[in-house]
Amino acid sequence: MTCEVEGTEPISIQWFRNGDGLKTAGKIHTTGRDLIVLNVNPLDNGIYRCLATNPSGTVKSKNTDIITVPGEQWAQIVVPPEDTITKEGMNARFDCVYNFADVIEWYYKQKGPLENSTHYSVLTNGSLVVLGVTKQDEGLYSCVGIRGESTEVPQIFSAQLLLAYLKEADNQTLEPWEGSLRLVAEDSDYEIGCVGYGLPTPTVSWTRGGTGNVLKLKSVSKADQGNYTCIISNLAGTTTANVKIVVTSRPSIEQNPIPVIVDEGNDALFHCEFSGNHKYSTVTWYKDGTLVKPGSRIIDKRGFLNITQTQPSDEGDYLCVVNTKPYPPIFSSPASLTVKEKLKFAPKPVSTHLELGTPKKVHCKAHGATPPFVKWIKEGYIEGEFPSHISDINGTLHFNKVQADDKGKYTCIASNFQGIINATIDIDVVVSPKFTVLPQNPTYVSESSIVIMDCMAEGDPKPAIHWDKNSDMESFDKTRFTVLENGSLLITDVLISDEGKYGCTAGNSGGLKRYEVSLIVRGSEGYRVTDGSDSDSGTVLSKTVAVTLGAAGAYMILVIGLMAYCRCRSRRNKQASLDHPDAVFPGDGGEGGNERKGRNGDLVVQSDGDVPNHSHASNHSSKYGNLPVTRDQLSNMMVLGRGQFGEVCLAQVTQTESVVMVKALQETRDEAVLIEFKRELDLFGRVDHPNVAKLVGLCQEQHPHYMILQYTDWGDLKQMLLASKADRKDKPKPPELTSRVLLGLVQQICLGMESLSNHRLVHKDLAARNCLVGSDLTVKVSLSALSKDVYRKEYFLHRNQLLPVRWLPYEVVSEDDYSTKSDVYSFGVTAWEIFSLGNLPHGGRSDQEVLSSLESGDNGLPLPASSPEALQSLIDKCRAKCPNDRPVFSMIALQLADIINQID
Repeated sequence: MTCEVEGTEPISIQWFRNGDGLKTAGKIHTTGRDLIVLNVNPLDNGIYRCLATNPSGTVKSKNTDIITVPGEQWAQIVVPPEDTITKEGMNARFDCVYNFADVIEWYYKQKGPLENSTHYSVLTNGSLVVLGVTKQDEGLYSCVGIRGESTEVPQIFSAQLLLAYLKEADNQTLEPWEGSLRLVAEDSDYEIGCVGYGLPTPTVSWTRGGTGNVLKLKSVSKADQGNYTCIISNLAGTTTANVKIVVTSRPSIEQNPIPVIVDEGNDALFHCEFSGNHKYSTVTWYKDGTLVKPGSRIIDKRGFLNITQTQPSDEGDYLCVVNTKPYPPIFSSPASLTVKEKLKFAPKPVSTHLELGTPKKVHCKAHGATPPFVKWIKEGYIEGEFPSHISDINGTLHFNKVQADDKGKYTCIASNFQGIINATIDIDVVVSPKFTVLPQNPTYVSESSIVIMDCMAEGDPKPAIHWDKNSDMESFDKTRFTVLENGSLLITDVLISDEGKYGCTAGNSGGLKRYEVSLIVRGSEGYRVTDGSDSDSGTVLSKTVAVTLGAAGAYMILVIGLMAYCRCRSRRNKQASLDHPDAVFPGDGGEGGNERKGRNGDLVVQSDGDVPNHSHASNHSSKYGNLPVTRDQLSNMMVLGRGQFGEVCLAQVTQTESVVMVKALQETRDEAVLIEFKRELDLFGRVDHPNVAKLVGLCQEQHPHYMILQYTDWGDLKQMLLASKADRKDKPKPPELTSRVLLGLVQQICLGMESLSNHRLVHKDLAARNCLVGSDLTVKVSLSALSKDVYRKEYFLHRNQLLPVRWLPYEVVSEDDYSTKSDVYSFGVTAWEIFSLGNLPHGGRSDQEVLSSLESGDNGLPLPASSPEALQSLIDKCRAKCPNDRPVFSMIALQLADIINQID
């Protein structure tokens, strides 16, 4: 007997006789799909079925094989029962006829013999009727023939009772599945198959145009349009599948869009006229090869593209694409949009403060349909005339050295054929705070006594003095702490708890300066002077005190004399450095005099004890070690953008062909810029960590100076995150950024920042834009700080500084108090930025609203719903308003490892 089955190999076959599985042994053999029974006899009689299985599923044979071998001792089957399919609720009948059978019995599975009842009827001819069939009646029914005394070896023949069913039509019924609406090209041939699933096998027919289960349409015309129904029927019922056929014509462009010239701010309208089925056609627009997405200003409606309130950035070539299935899309000719730009300032100049005695520039830039002529005038001066130290070059005021008389109202005037516009600003000349008197550090005081910590500063306008204790301005007991008119801090009845670090901050419109002093409180000695017999000891004590005070007085006179001598010598040295360009003087003094600035603001870095290099050509000899990249090895430089120091470029190192980032320091005398440049050199020159970009070169032989840093093949992390969710059909897309991958990026940034904090270094501008990522998803903390153009929208001009306020805590924007704790806050925002795939923090708020929320403490950043819950809690801790409530980076790294393990 052969099991007829089709399917993907391997297929395993199992045989059954009367529902009982057969084992291959003795006279029973299997070869492939065949069952071989040797030396058959009446004991082998029965109904045989096979079961086939492969990885896709299991199927039972629909056909059966019957062995009927006559024997003198047993009943002989004449009509064996057959498998029956019936509808639920109907009756099912099994016929079974034996010769030489004294008794015929029926069994359902192992239950029986069955007798006449409300559910079964055994007829006199041996047939069995199952009344009112239900789901529970499905299964194997066995007809047993018994002859004489041979009850131990009965003849058994089994048949199955199956309930009819019909699967409802779904998206697998019509083949191929393309929905219930089919767009068919005119004059083409079209076929749709219809497949029904059920028991028994259903019949399939079409209401129109088809025979059998396939609808075939030849040379389709408009007359063939309409609704078609596939009817599927069997014993269980009927189901239908409907499809609507629409015959479409090949589209063509009847009128191409025409060029448009508009004034900035007006509307521009393009029209694309085409023939064909407008109802079933779509029209999309492209600008310079990029899909135009509808928005608040751009309206795309049935062949019309309306651009409202046009901007210069809207200029370009526009074309329409008509798509009518199943035809290929057709393209119109491109039409140009020209926007005649308004005469306007870009940006409008704003009032500013200039530092007395420093070189400054005040810019005024304007745009128009033609480049405008831009000039400055000052109130009280004849037009076009300025003092000799001020020059107006192409709309930029250059102050060679700001003077007090430069204060006043200045008007920028821009003109071209479109007209004249002007903007008036106030320029105020200020002197940034400078401390004149500072307290001794540390300051010692005895418990219960009085102490005054002097802090005086000068500047214009007069600086305001503020004190804080341990960076908290609210922790003073106002009954004992008083800030005097000259700025000094008076503490009366000193307590042990008053010990700590006190900060004196002097501030005006020119900036802030802060000095910190440690107050150390000593306990009372408890000396006691007695009368009578103790008079001698009292005299000795008085002499001791007198000698001590005398020695202290002499010591103070000596200290004051030394201070006066040092100040005089410092003045002479400073004057000498101005008279001799090759002279150097100490920078911040924190590295044993390693940082020095020359007369022109040149930054010279030396190892401790080195002799100054008068040629300023020291590329490699520095405290940062032997740096491998020099200026002459750089080629193919490409500008990335502008930052605080000047241009930031990418360059190729000729020897290794590797790409590096070059931060150029333009020639400047601005001390703050030089100090920041030196700080970044320390940031990347002193730390050797796989998650921190390395300083690979420092070029000082000519201006501009170059700081050369590592770069990666994928560039900054912000762009990679944005690319991961962009529609990049023509470009490679980053790998899938699962929660585990994103956590890995966050963890690497944490490890890099932990290394920086361990070196007591503060980053100040941690964000995705200032991190680099490689194609192997390795992250390096860097600092491109493209604050002047590329990422200008992520910085806000606050107190004359460009600050990334969306990444900074309140203590930084209010008091300029940067620390490792402020870096922890920025890290929390960066982690949110990574899980939001590069979204702008607080994207629905303006910069001013973000500043207000920082002050109020209402500044939440909810993560996307798919993010780990534990990460939200960690980010909230990092962004706590109080710095002391924020965790350290080493603790953050441990918690991130736990979160990653939970995902595993």
